[in-house]
Amino acid sequence: MAADGTLLGCGIVQVSHNTRYFATVRDAGKKIQLHGGDEVTLNLTIVNGRDWAAFSSDVHVAKPATTEVMNFSSGEKARLFDFRARRHRAPAACGLSCRERGLFGVRARALTFDIAVV
Repeated sequence: MAADGTLLGCGIVQVSHNTRYFATVRDAGKKIQLHGGDEVTLNLTIVNGRDWAAFSSDVHVAKPATTEVMNFSSGEKARLFDFRARRHRAPAACGLSCRERGLFGVRARALTFDIAVV
């Protein structure tokens, strides 16, 4: 507002048109449709010390961005993996593979998430 009481116009600038999707163990095996620049975060619970590793079958389609561990107030932990969909001229697809690492490096289970970039 100006000193004379006139309301001045203001605008909101949208920084990004990208969308972030969240997926959990329940979403394994489902297809996740993204647009170039969108991100998907895999939220995988760490149970009994079994942590996770995640990989993209094609980093030209879905590139790994970050990974971190989130500690919840309940004492639970989760590993968060962020993947960014890359822009393509034609539809593209890849798979995100997640492996649970058991104690002493023993593989406990594996999950896959199918990514389609349109």
